[in-house]
Amino acid sequence: MRAVTNHSYFPEAFKHPYEIADQLREETKGVEYGSLVGIGLSGSVMIPMLGLLLDLPFAILRKEGVSSHAHDTIFEGTIAEKWLFVDDFIGTGATYASVVKRLGRGCKGFDCVGSFEYTRGRSGLGLFKPYAGPQTCLCGCGMPTLA
Repeated sequence: MRAVTNHSYFPEAFKHPYEIADQLREETKGVEYGSLVGIGLSGSVMIPMLGLLLDLPFAILRKEGVSSHAHDTIFEGTIAEKWLFVDDFIGTGATYASVVKRLGRGCKGFDCVGSFEYTRGRSGLGLFKPYAGPQTCLCGCGMPTLA
């Protein structure tokens, strides 16, 4: 039987979940957040494991333009008032910015405290980055946000 294999983030997720959870815990000491949020396939692979290991609720957002057969919601799970974005890689930041914008900041009651790249941890690079985006609500009301 023939098979095709492609593992870009599976090795990190499945071989080192305890190390990644420990690194996330260490790098976010003193940072107040109540849930993990991600998007797409990489989010659906890693975030549930981290949530279970860290005893945190989590949510996976549907990619924009993707509709569910059963529901019309943009995410599945639980998003706390202060949440942490988790992804395998953050390059340009476009996905990260899109998630923050879709969930709202400030007046909608949800604030992203930062991001965590889980595939960079094995190389010793810093993974957690505090949120450094707009300092006012993304809806345009002008309300100040955390950060």
